[in-house]
Amino acid sequence: MIIKGNLPFSPIVPVNYQGNSTVIDAIKAILHDVSYTSTMLDTNLIVIQLGHTSLVKKAISTNATIQNATSPLPNTDPQEIEVLYITGSRYKNTKLIYDKHHNSLISDALSQDEIGQYPDINVADTARRIPGLVNIRDEEEGISLGIRGLTPDLVLITLDNGTFASEPSLNIRRDFVEILPSTLFKSIQVLKTRSADIDGSALGGQINLITRSAFETDGVYTLLSAVTGDFTADKYDALNNTPAYQLNSLISSTFGSNQQFGFVFAASYFQRNQDEERNLSYYDEHFIMPTMSIWNGIEDQQKRYGGYAKIEFRSPKHFNSEISVWLFKQSEAFKRASLVLNSELASSDPNLLDTIDVNGSFEALISSDKKHHGGFLSKTSYNFNNNNTAQIRIGLSQGRATDGDAGRSDTTFDYIGAAGGLDYHYAFNENGMPPQYTYLNPELAENLDNYALSTVETDTVVNDGTVFDMETNLQHYFGGSGFDLKTGLRYRRTERSYDPNNIDIKYIGDSPLLLSQFATLSSQYRPPYAPINSPIIDNAAIIAYKMANPALFNDVTNQDNLLSSDFEIAEKVFAGYASLGYQNDELQAHAGLRVEKTDLLTDAYARTNGILAPIQGKNDYTNLLPSAGLTYDLSQDIKIRANYAKALGRPNFPDLNPARTLTESAGITTIKEGNSKLDPRVADNVDLSFEYYFDEGRSLASVALFYKDIKDEIFTLQTQTTQNNAPVITTHPLNASDATLKGLELNLIKDRLDFLPGFLSDFGVSVNYTFIKADATVLATDGSARQVDFLTEQPRNLANAALFYQQGDFEGRLSYNLTGRYAASINPTNPDSDDFIDDFDTIDAQFRWQFNQNFTLMVEGRNLTNEKNVRLTGPNRSRNEDYSVFGKAYFVGVTYYY
Repeated sequence: MIIKGNLPFSPIVPVNYQGNSTVIDAIKAILHDVSYTSTMLDTNLIVIQLGHTSLVKKAISTNATIQNATSPLPNTDPQEIEVLYITGSRYKNTKLIYDKHHNSLISDALSQDEIGQYPDINVADTARRIPGLVNIRDEEEGISLGIRGLTPDLVLITLDNGTFASEPSLNIRRDFVEILPSTLFKSIQVLKTRSADIDGSALGGQINLITRSAFETDGVYTLLSAVTGDFTADKYDALNNTPAYQLNSLISSTFGSNQQFGFVFAASYFQRNQDEERNLSYYDEHFIMPTMSIWNGIEDQQKRYGGYAKIEFRSPKHFNSEISVWLFKQSEAFKRASLVLNSELASSDPNLLDTIDVNGSFEALISSDKKHHGGFLSKTSYNFNNNNTAQIRIGLSQGRATDGDAGRSDTTFDYIGAAGGLDYHYAFNENGMPPQYTYLNPELAENLDNYALSTVETDTVVNDGTVFDMETNLQHYFGGSGFDLKTGLRYRRTERSYDPNNIDIKYIGDSPLLLSQFATLSSQYRPPYAPINSPIIDNAAIIAYKMANPALFNDVTNQDNLLSSDFEIAEKVFAGYASLGYQNDELQAHAGLRVEKTDLLTDAYARTNGILAPIQGKNDYTNLLPSAGLTYDLSQDIKIRANYAKALGRPNFPDLNPARTLTESAGITTIKEGNSKLDPRVADNVDLSFEYYFDEGRSLASVALFYKDIKDEIFTLQTQTTQNNAPVITTHPLNASDATLKGLELNLIKDRLDFLPGFLSDFGVSVNYTFIKADATVLATDGSARQVDFLTEQPRNLANAALFYQQGDFEGRLSYNLTGRYAASINPTNPDSDDFIDDFDTIDAQFRWQFNQNFTLMVEGRNLTNEKNVRLTGPNRSRNEDYSVFGKAYFVGVTYYY
């Protein structure tokens, strides 16, 4: 007999098998190096379940071709069906290879199986494994994503290719994804080039989060998982950590007379308590000693919960439709106790060891922070005939982040003791570690009676973001010519508001309110390199005292300041596009044009000689964005790609803020303002890729080159004009410079080391590396220029390596990730003042045992090398600005699927 065709898990290379055997023996021979379990079955029907995704194979007999079944299963006794379960690393690798091979653009992806392969908390942490992705962290956890060295502000994130308005944790354009659990998404797709049908704002690329479909499985499918573990950072003893845990659930089913309907419901809950130890240092222009140092002990309790629901309809002929809704939330109880030391002495003497005339304080913060992201998406497609298809997509997405509420309290106890009580001896570390401090008079510094309450502040920020998005397109295939034409229209409205508030309350009692009444020094915990143990401050007792004694406190809040930083932005984008495509057995090509018209309206406040009044800004601009791409199969195993596209990077929201401060003094007018008239950055992108698929499509080696020429970079500059024969000096953002970015990506996936003997052949490896270099001009406010070979948030090096083992029911994976050093900020005049986030390399591990077809046990570890977050500045990056310790994490869990 002959079984011939494309395997569902390895559809790249047709696989032929010849021999006188049953169909089952033939399938098993083809699957010889893939781990699966099986039972006896009838030779007329085979169900191959990949990562628990069923693909039905029907009625195979002599000289028959394997084909996907498009009709419902016949009435077959379940005992007559053999199920081949292919899961874990080999499924994941083969799926991402398949996605890369069949995408007409240069892309990469990461496919989750139902259990999850990495000990990652959220989507950003998981996506860092993809070649070229930069994981921008908040301490140890990823919060946003850049691509190939371009900041997250220039990256487009979508959910099922639809609108996405993340919870806007900051007043900038980037999407934050830390509250999205990676376990609920089927795959993460990264498009590194664009065609005409892709949003023009994807200057840095597009990341598409793909949810599951009910039609990926037959009938009812259920998954439940429970994981518990411990974050080891628990030194700060305000509160002992309780175990962390995560619960995930997913249920899907198809129903109807022809199984034409389907639904998916997925939900997740995650809770953790985690301490953090942190040391912050701030320097003057001499970089000899810090002018301010802060030591923090932090207790952070987080809860994340949410999910999505989807209803789908699949017509066997013409009509398909789906509607999905989602909601994800996070609540956070944040506590921090701080020691703050300020030195008024600015010295360039590297031999200075003792610092005198130091003032300082103890501070305590409690804050309740919340984030949420929700939305809905509707997608409909209709096939008029074999040559014409229409689609329409409508989505609404909303996010909100609140940093603090009315109960937020930031209290300050200033030092009031004898002079010299906070003077210290200073020992500088040349290796980039924090300096070590030692008090010269510890008996004074450690006496809590020497600190008195001065201020109780309530600082809150509310960020809101909403996106409405609608698109329709029509695709026409020109018979059997290989040509197709896709045209479409899109409208997107983005609204953002930023509302910070600062309530400043001073203690005015006749008798000092001493820290000893509300705090004790920890008996065991000292922050890294601190001169004293951390205080444990009862902030709730301070608030209770304030509420009980209102006459002892005076509100000195500047009411104008409550409005001066507020702003709102409404951005409307109208787009139309047309793309001509061609495809034959060896060649794929596309060329198209996208037109985008942007209308901008901004509202804020202007302060003129101290008087506050509303101000509004407007702008509009139109961009033509051509694109073209070519993919050619040199052989059955080798593919080359080339792509050109022009893309946009719209200005960041703070730059567009029209807020203005105007001051007239001595005949000179000074203005500081934003600029609603800014143009977007525009980039010409050229990409090349060479891809070699081997091991019958289960392994991959690829090389990619990329080049970006970015025009109209934005800098804050100072200009001078005259008005009524008097000088007017204006400081504002302007389009003023260009930059280029180029790089190399290497990627290797070897599914099975079959050249090794014995059990070693069941190991596999996955390795990728990205090198990035820029050429940019950075401008100071006076117009002076500095040349640099890096951009903000652009690492020079990115790398991933994974060694995995899969045999029978057992699988293990050891994963390494490197995010190379990158600039957090660039000083336009003094290179020593640049801020850099140092190399961050982590090792994670996971081991899984599937002890029957329904249950899997898991053990995993995160940040096993106990990597710290380090921020550097100064000559040769030798001065430590930020040193954060957040520890390791260990988890155990079980997953049930049916």
